[in-house]
Amino acid sequence: MPLFEYRCPSCGKTTLLDPLGECANVLKSGKKCGFQFPLVEGSGNSKIREKVDKHTTPQSGLMDSDYSWVDDKAAYPLYQIDTAKSGSLHLDQKMNYLFLWQTPVGENHFAKIIYANDCVVSGVSGVVLPLNSKLQNMHIHFSNYESHFVEIAPHSDDIIIQEPNTAHPSEYWVLSGQQPIFSWDPNTQLSGMPPSPQV
Repeated sequence: MPLFEYRCPSCGKTTLLDPLGECANVLKSGKKCGFQFPLVEGSGNSKIREKVDKHTTPQSGLMDSDYSWVDDKAAYPLYQIDTAKSGSLHLDQKMNYLFLWQTPVGENHFAKIIYANDCVVSGVSGVVLPLNSKLQNMHIHFSNYESHFVEIAPHSDDIIIQEPNTAHPSEYWVLSGQQPIFSWDPNTQLSGMPPSPQV
């Protein structure tokens, strides 16, 4: 499963978190931080709870933007954790972010969507987990595979996703085996292969 190298909202330090693990940073008290990925074992802040409510509430009528939902509220956390664990890494060239993609039941539809400026409810087969949020605010929505999706890594095993940091302040980096394999700058929308670390 992928590892998320993001700033931990609990201890304020950079953490290397797997979707089922806990932040291992040691606090001044000597205890382990213990922050968990959102929705693991019921974790999640108020913003996450709002997103869960939004994406489990059916809508109808004309929408200003795409709106997706799943009818089973209890399934939302399961879809989120499963996508964080095993989703393939993609770039959304339209929305300008990296994301993890998962189809929980293959090509079968399990969720619904109303596209912007369209009143028709359509079925969808995929889960999108954008990676441009702060760690504590990561949440999923639902979609079909779009033409502006570009696959970066078909298997997320052994990759590390780094948010912008002091070493690359404007870029997200993707590492495999500690070697950088992809970078994305959402400000300039430039992607590429970052330089290998100096030994």
